[in-house]
Amino acid sequence: MAEGNLLSVNQMAAVLEHTPGGLAVYRYDGERLLPLFHNSSFYEITGYSSEHIKSTQVETSFLGVHPADIDSLRGKLSILLARDGGEEHTYRLWNDLKGEYRWIRMKCSACSEGDGTKLLYCIYDDVTRQKQLEDELTTANENMEDIINAIPGGVAIYKVTDMFETVYFSDGVPELSGYTVEEYRELVKQDAADMIYREDRDMVVSNAGEVVLNRGMKEFEFRKQHRDGHVVWVNVHVSGWGRRTAVPCCTAYFITFPSLSRLSWRWTAW
Repeated sequence: MAEGNLLSVNQMAAVLEHTPGGLAVYRYDGERLLPLFHNSSFYEITGYSSEHIKSTQVETSFLGVHPADIDSLRGKLSILLARDGGEEHTYRLWNDLKGEYRWIRMKCSACSEGDGTKLLYCIYDDVTRQKQLEDELTTANENMEDIINAIPGGVAIYKVTDMFETVYFSDGVPELSGYTVEEYRELVKQDAADMIYREDRDMVVSNAGEVVLNRGMKEFEFRKQHRDGHVVWVNVHVSGWGRRTAVPCCTAYFITFPSLSRLSWRWTAW
C-alpha cells in the first residue's frame, strides 16, 4: 500500500470508534483475557455502570453474564482460544443502566501472535428485540400447533413428486391408523401412499394428483390400514397449492368414520 494511503493514528482510532456495534480487542496470555480497547458503543450496548467499566478495563471476566449462560459462553471462548478462527455466541448480560438482562450477540475472531499470545477481536450487538420476536413467533407457532391438533381427525401436508413426501402432520394423523407420533415420524420417511389400503391406493393417488395439477380441492373417502390389521374409513378434503415453478404440495384434512371402520373390522374378522 502506498504511504499516502496509510491512515494516521487518529484516523484509525476514528474508524474503530465508529465501527457498527460494540468493538473490543483483547489479548490472551494463556491465563487471562486482558482488554486492550473498547469503543464507546461497547459501553452503550453492555450498559455497565461506572464501577463496572473500571473493572472491565483491567481484566475481562464474566461480569454480569446470566448464571445460566456462563458455562456455554466459557465453552465458546475455550474453543476460540484453542485455535485461530471465528465464533459467534448469544447470551444474556445484565445491563446496569436499564436494570435488566439484555440479549447480546458476540462475534469474535482470534489471531495468534509471534510471542505466543492471542489477539481477540469482538463485535457486540444488542439483539434483545430480535430474541423477543423469535420467542413470540415460537409461542405463536406453538399456539397454532395446539389449535391444529385440536381439529378432529388430522391435518397433513405432502410434497408431491414421484411420491407423496410428508412435510407436516398433526397429532391426529398417526391416531387414524393406531400409531404414536414417534412411530409415525419414522413411517412417513417412506412414500405416504404406501400407508393407504392397497385397493384404494390408485384412486387416492389419482385424486390427489388431479387436485395438485389443477390447484383445486376435492373431497372423497378411502380406507387406511390400521396397525392392528383392520381397515379404517377416512373422509378427506384435499387442496393443492404452491407456485408452478416450485415443487407442488397438497394439504389433506382427515375425518374418520368410526361406525364404518367398526363394520369393516367386523366384516374382515368374520
